[in-house]
Amino acid sequence: AEAAAPEQLFVPRLFLKLDVMKMLRARGRRLEVKEAVLSQPQLKLRRGKEGSWDVEDIVRHVTRKAEETARTSDKSANDYFRELEIAGTRVDNARVAIADEYLGQTYTVDGINIAMSTIVPGKNVNGDVSLTLDDGVAKAPLKAHLEILPLPEDLDFSDWPTVRSSIKLQNLELGTWGRLVPAQWVRPEQGRLEVNITADINPDDDLAVVKGKLLLSALQLTQKGQKGQQGDIAFDMYVDAGLNSPTLKVHNLDVRGPGLVLDTRLTMHQRALEGIEDARLDVSVEDLARLLAILPEGNTLVPPELVLQGPFEVHVQGDADEGHLQVTLDKARVAYAKVLDKGHGTPLHLELTATRQNEGVLVDPISLQLDQANVAANVFVPRTLKGPYRASINTGELDLKRLHGLFPAVVAARKDGIAVDGKVRLSVDAEPKDGLQEIRADLTARA
Repeated sequence: AEAAAPEQLFVPRLFLKLDVMKMLRARGRRLEVKEAVLSQPQLKLRRGKEGSWDVEDIVRHVTRKAEETARTSDKSANDYFRELEIAGTRVDNARVAIADEYLGQTYTVDGINIAMSTIVPGKNVNGDVSLTLDDGVAKAPLKAHLEILPLPEDLDFSDWPTVRSSIKLQNLELGTWGRLVPAQWVRPEQGRLEVNITADINPDDDLAVVKGKLLLSALQLTQKGQKGQQGDIAFDMYVDAGLNSPTLKVHNLDVRGPGLVLDTRLTMHQRALEGIEDARLDVSVEDLARLLAILPEGNTLVPPELVLQGPFEVHVQGDADEGHLQVTLDKARVAYAKVLDKGHGTPLHLELTATRQNEGVLVDPISLQLDQANVAANVFVPRTLKGPYRASINTGELDLKRLHGLFPAVVAARKDGIAVDGKVRLSVDAEPKDGLQEIRADLTARA
């Protein structure tokens, strides 16, 4: 940083534990540090009102030096890694104070305790970190643990080591820490975050396993001065994957939110469509409007012309050979600009079955009901996705009078005295012919 800048790092006590026997055998010509202990170090960081950090020049210098070393050295990353030997490190009760003049906020990372074993390729490595995030409103304790048994002798992880890791965070105040997110983005205005996750690698079982929960309490999002409604959101997951085999199992990947229930299960013996043994996704929403109300008005995630209200359900179940999808919006209101306005209680649901075949996927039947209109269809999607396709769509006979309320443009036309009546039928067929895609459409209308 600048020469006139205030003291940024203060280390009141530093202890070095030496290997005395090695030093005596080398007659003092070699000193080997077994452990370095930093007691109560303090680091001060500042971001000015213009938005720049006082350590940016240090970061630039270190980055430039690293790039120069990489350009001039003929050593590979593996060469450096094999020669790596870092003494055990312990940090006791460290403190990082962050003065953010840009946001007018002070953050403190307090009670930092780090215990890291000696790092030598081919040897076991373990470390623990504990600290408290303090924003002046709430204190959020964080603990993390890591074991690598042993650390590979180079960067080749073809022979997986045993790894055990975990992270636990409690009571993080999202309102103040969320201010670090750029204001033009959707970010938390308030709420609390809790995380409890473990991630392990078990070579004996040929599995990598991730388990954990994440809870967002009283979450409120904001963007450009607009605020969404508060809500609680919880994530629960348990997933394992093969290390040397392509197996994947999602025991559960579940989400709970305001009127939202989402449950996911998946078993695969290889990571491709044909490897699915069992898949299930169930989504149930009591009120789409309440769920979307978590997002602030004017957000960039949902088009402003789209209106979704009422209950919504999605169910997916299947395996590598056959899958079923059901989407139900019968009791919901779905509107988009002046194109569609389906009211509560007007039927709207979709059902389809997809079957895997040698050269692609056959989706048959496809059944879509919108009010009194029933559309039946099927489509064959080739494996290459480059076509040609086979498809058939048939709307059946549609009575336009019974569909007046669905389409705002028709309602407006009738108000202007334009008659929109009669019955129509549309059928479309597509199939390959002489190496090309042929499409035939037939539209009939009668009074």
